[in-house]
Amino acid sequence: MTYRSDVETETFVENAKALASETLAFYLATDDKKTLLTNIFESIARRIEMRVPDVEDQHRFGRTLLGIDHALAVETWVIENEDSIGASDSPDDLFDLLWPLLTTLSSEKRLTDTVPQGALKALAEGWLAGRSFEVLLQELNELDASYPYGKYSKAFDLDLVVDLCEQTFGFEFALLLASVKESFVARVTEELGQSLTGHLDLLQKRLKYGLPDQDCISYYEAGFSERVIAQELSEGMIWGYAKTRDGARKLIRQYPDDIEVILRDFPSHFTDVFQSTVASQEGLV
Repeated sequence: MTYRSDVETETFVENAKALASETLAFYLATDDKKTLLTNIFESIARRIEMRVPDVEDQHRFGRTLLGIDHALAVETWVIENEDSIGASDSPDDLFDLLWPLLTTLSSEKRLTDTVPQGALKALAEGWLAGRSFEVLLQELNELDASYPYGKYSKAFDLDLVVDLCEQTFGFEFALLLASVKESFVARVTEELGQSLTGHLDLLQKRLKYGLPDQDCISYYEAGFSERVIAQELSEGMIWGYAKTRDGARKLIRQYPDDIEVILRDFPSHFTDVFQSTVASQEGLV
């Protein structure tokens, strides 16, 4: 949908069939399979035209990387909750508002069959707060959280906690949030769209990385891509707040002694990143 040009429906369908012939699957297929693949591409194109006839909407939905059904569900939710979205004062307010939508559209079964109710929302909030996986698992155990496992119920283990945080919250939720942003910005005034974009973008990155604020995210994106270390650098840098990756690197170069002390207790790789960051500035002098 992203690259759909402004052409008539039948031309769009023919373009889709031509696209099928350019795939590796088509090249490797038998004649019968080639026909089947072409028919699949045609069916997809016609379904897109039927469900989303407006070309601009097709372009917008294409940018979200979601399927049509999910993209339309997000669009409907945004229309119904436009005022509440616009009234959100923080990323955390937005997350509370978005939680029912995210859990409805997610493919993760644990979001709906875990007991007690609210346990996985608490897990997500802990992830956003930057807590370690061990602490997050401990908090689930304190809630006596479990999920169906055959005829029985099963407690969470560390692997499942990591998967939920990194894949469900960090990847799937982040994709859904990007779709919410596209739909909301397309419907509201430029001023309101810009004011909410900051909250939406920050929430998306916090979900992706599992970090509590922009300062930590800046260190993470500056090369210190481990949640514990990014938070230690943020907490230990008392001389300034990093709003961007470049801002974090600037603070590192300004106060290298402080950073070096913090990194002593962590793997040498991060000291190498630190030294490379400092050296890159020296090379410009």
